[in-house]
Amino acid sequence: MRAAVTLSLNPMRSPYPRHPRAGWGTGGLMSGWSNSTRRDRLPRNWASLRRRVIRRDGGQCTARYSDDRRCELPGTDVDHVVPDSLGGSSDMSNLALLCPFHHRLKSSSEGGTAAALARKSVHRPTPTHPALDD
Repeated sequence: MRAAVTLSLNPMRSPYPRHPRAGWGTGGLMSGWSNSTRRDRLPRNWASLRRRVIRRDGGQCTARYSDDRRCELPGTDVDHVVPDSLGGSSDMSNLALLCPFHHRLKSSSEGGTAAALARKSVHRPTPTHPALDD
């Protein structure tokens, strides 16, 4: 007989199981933190800001669907609306609570945009026809 799995809806704890290979202190959800310097760039009061955002957003993901419905999943990830790499701050007005799916979706699109901006252009200038040169 299988044991029943209960999910905690406490916004301070993740309802998702911990990844067995995740480093200690990562919570298992963002195992990428173990090789990242991102945590070092967060403000000293990040834990306090995170708790305030979770409380403000009611523990629910703030992502909106195309029909303006709010995502029903519990929020576990506090996200910078405007990334700090693009000049965003860690003010409460620039922080939002997202579920893991919407956080991954937003972060991956931002990563692609950042990579495209960092990429050097290899396009040659458009040549003009010799007959049109003055």
